[in-house]
Amino acid sequence: SSYSPQWERLYHDLILNYKDIYSRSKAFDIDPSHAYPFPEKMLIIYAHDYRPAANPKLQEYIKWKEQKGFVIETKNLNSITSSARDTFAVYDVRDTIQAWFYRTIASGKYVLLVGDATGFDWSYDFDEKQFYYAVQCAHDSLIPTFGGYEYDYSYWKYLFSDYFYQLVAGTDSFPDLCIGRWCCRNSDELTTYVDKTISYEMGGSSSWHPERSLYVAYRGDAVGGTSFQDTKEYIASNFHYPYCELYADEGAETQDIINEIESTNGYGIVNYCGHGGKTSWAQWDLAHSSFTSSQAMDLENTDHYPIVYNMCCYNGLVADPSDWPVMVEGWTRNPDGGAAGAFGASLVSWISRNNKQDSAMFRAHFNQYLLMNCGMAINYGKIFILQDAPTSKYPKQNAWMYYWIGDPGIDVWRGYPWPTLDSVKFGSQIEVRIIAMGPHAPVSGTKVCIHRDGGGYHKIRYTDEYGSAYFPYPDSIGKYYVTGTNQSQFYSIIPMRDSFNYTGSFGEQGQPLVELIEWNLKPLQPISTFSTQTISYSVAGKLGSKVGQFIDLSVFDASGRRVRNLVSDKHNPGHYSVTWDCKDNRGLNCPSGVYFVRMNTEDFHTCKRTILIK
Repeated sequence: SSYSPQWERLYHDLILNYKDIYSRSKAFDIDPSHAYPFPEKMLIIYAHDYRPAANPKLQEYIKWKEQKGFVIETKNLNSITSSARDTFAVYDVRDTIQAWFYRTIASGKYVLLVGDATGFDWSYDFDEKQFYYAVQCAHDSLIPTFGGYEYDYSYWKYLFSDYFYQLVAGTDSFPDLCIGRWCCRNSDELTTYVDKTISYEMGGSSSWHPERSLYVAYRGDAVGGTSFQDTKEYIASNFHYPYCELYADEGAETQDIINEIESTNGYGIVNYCGHGGKTSWAQWDLAHSSFTSSQAMDLENTDHYPIVYNMCCYNGLVADPSDWPVMVEGWTRNPDGGAAGAFGASLVSWISRNNKQDSAMFRAHFNQYLLMNCGMAINYGKIFILQDAPTSKYPKQNAWMYYWIGDPGIDVWRGYPWPTLDSVKFGSQIEVRIIAMGPHAPVSGTKVCIHRDGGGYHKIRYTDEYGSAYFPYPDSIGKYYVTGTNQSQFYSIIPMRDSFNYTGSFGEQGQPLVELIEWNLKPLQPISTFSTQTISYSVAGKLGSKVGQFIDLSVFDASGRRVRNLVSDKHNPGHYSVTWDCKDNRGLNCPSGVYFVRMNTEDFHTCKRTILIK
């Protein structure tokens, strides 16, 4: 069989004789920047309250993921359980995941559970030896999880986990797919999860620097000579990306955490290593104060939400029956701040395993051979500790107890996300070209997806050294979305988004004929600083339609600063033009240099470059 390149790289890196045993040739050893020219598969299982027909926000998320290059399949929990209404069985859910897994075995595989985990009755008797008990579900906003453990060791009887959902092939303890959960209890919380996920993947606010990491370490405590701070310093020294350190032994305090996360530039990753409780990083600083879930809920860092790795005990006990949010819920349920995703354990985790798992996840994210997204990096970290001590039960416990509360397909940012200059041209093929505004260079290795609204055409290509990707023409008429994404160290970009309406016919020069007006911002020529420039643009839709959209057309300098707003109004479909007199918003002449005219609407975003010459 064949696997997606992220899985190939994981197995090659962690299993010593993988290539020999499975006859994997170098042909499978694919460069991460040109990884997989096919849409990856995602299964979304949602509690009945969150069905797309009743929750447009979930449908918005599905549409966005399809445009990014995922084939989405959805299942209502009510439609897959064979149990009585008040005892939804986890095994029905697992069987559904397993059947879907085998249908899509050659693809990247992601499962998202939409619904809070079930509150658990702590009086339940775990005395019988069983592999896993089902934590039952009797509410339309919940998705069941698993509880119990195979070892007859009383301290571990109450281990809760979604990990069993990932074990769908073979008899080993290695995960076979990526899984995440949104712990939403109502539609408002679902909206929060969707909005924060899309905001993160769209690059957040222009001031956000998601390539930065914040490392937080508990005071003192060394296990086998390795302190929590040692682990953070190892990560900082081995993966050369910008970071800030908040180490308790060097005087950092809880307020410092709040200040850093709420700062204008923010962080893409927050990584804590230390001791924890259900609702806190417990007494982590020298004053023995805690950073709590209520403080995470009160953070105000809108549009620069980090990914949070809580490497400590109990922060991920999402099956706790109390209404008080545990840490991963506090991070992710905050509508005005907090995190886009959070990782945490449901029980007492092993410090030595935490340290190794933590370091391994950062290697998976940032090693230039691996470059894995969150779901894959979490799997990499768990397989790493399972391989490290294969005969011990403790790595297995550590691997199983950690929940990922977030989109399993979300990726970390490895560079500052630049706006792009982009174009879609129609010749013998469809050509998509992308240039990053920051380095003013073609963006090589960008994943470009063209997706037909309603399905039927869903193709992925990667840009070449000239920033171009080429697609065959579709067979069906309709509206097509073009999306380009890249979160690499040198070419991180704000996702390029475009669309066109295709009728299936062609003109004399090979140009496709389009009955509807398409979105367009025409290329610009260099001009003198004392002349004027006419900027032509088109608003998509049928001519004569009264259904318009709000248009923002502005000029930016090379640093990304807005110097002039030219259009800020609602437009009906049609062709328009506006004149720029080469002055800024204060009426002053703009100096010579490179400028960018950016057009933003709800459905269309593009940018064109011009040069002012003395």
